[in-house]
Amino acid sequence: KNPALTGELCELTDASIATIRRDINLLVSKNKLRKMHGGVQKIKQETVNTFFDYAKIRQDDPFFKTKDSNARIAASLIEPGDVLFLGGGLTCTLMSRYIKEIENITVVTTNVNAVVELATSPAVSVMLIGGDIFVGRTHIETLSEFSTGLLPKLYFDKAFFTVDGIDLEYGYSIIKRFQLPLYSYLLNNSDQTYVFLDGGKINKRTFLCVCPLEEINNIICSERLPKEYTDFYASENINVYK
Repeated sequence: KNPALTGELCELTDASIATIRRDINLLVSKNKLRKMHGGVQKIKQETVNTFFDYAKIRQDDPFFKTKDSNARIAASLIEPGDVLFLGGGLTCTLMSRYIKEIENITVVTTNVNAVVELATSPAVSVMLIGGDIFVGRTHIETLSEFSTGLLPKLYFDKAFFTVDGIDLEYGYSIIKRFQLPLYSYLLNNSDQTYVFLDGGKINKRTFLCVCPLEEINNIICSERLPKEYTDFYASENINVYK
């Protein structure tokens, strides 16, 4: 939008130019306004999420920029009418922020943060899978050994989730054991599966192997992957979205 001119603000408020400038400087110092040539412009604020603070996480997480880029890439792959599964974790939460306006999509998730983001969108139908509450550093997830039993008999067009480790020999791995039946269900009941990767997970083995690398046909990683991984994915005809 066009900036509000200083002279116009004086007329609207019947205040002096000195008062207007003082108030503008105060609001600029609080990151509410941005000074423009001859006036000011409102700064768009982050979505309010009562479960966690995006600004603080952006500052604390060294991989936030990659996760946000991955989320934007994933959102660009969604089409009207898709039935999606979104896993827990920050990247899936960020993805939920970018799909709010896509018409007639259904999102099934264990991610409480994603539900908060999508609940007010008239374009999106949201279903939260129940289970025990798991509170992570950047997300809240409903997850338990009963989660797959609570899933309706749905077939997903696209399933998006994160893992905790990726290794050429060990495959994709996770820390939480209750995720394993859920991920197995997704691999068998989704037309396309997508896994998010960032530099903190590469060449890392964690508690439980989900599957070999060749079993997931789509990778989303906006960072540069090590050559041995790009060569492997190319040899297996696996899509890598950058």
